[in-house]
Amino acid sequence: MTGVKAKRKGKKVTFTGKSSWYSVSASRWLRDPKGWKFKLQRQSSGGSWSTVKAGRVGKKGFKIVISRSKRATYRVVTVSGKDTWSGTSKTIRK
Repeated sequence: MTGVKAKRKGKKVTFTGKSSWYSVSASRWLRDPKGWKFKLQRQSSGGSWSTVKAGRVGKKGFKIVISRSKRATYRVVTVSGKDTWSGTSKTIRK
């Protein structure tokens, strides 16, 4: 996961970014193709992660908007494929 950003305006929190994966056959990092699945997860007070929303990567990356009044810790996770592992972003507190 690269370039994951979050902005808060009132109760709305917007997450944007681009995701990539390492191709062993090409020996380099490649952008996730359009339509690749990802999940936005929030950490509970007990420390476990739960999925808040799921979506698909678009042509310019991903964008997801949620509504939440309290601050929380979030991360974005991409699903694994037959040639890739799942990817996890850095945690973001918003």
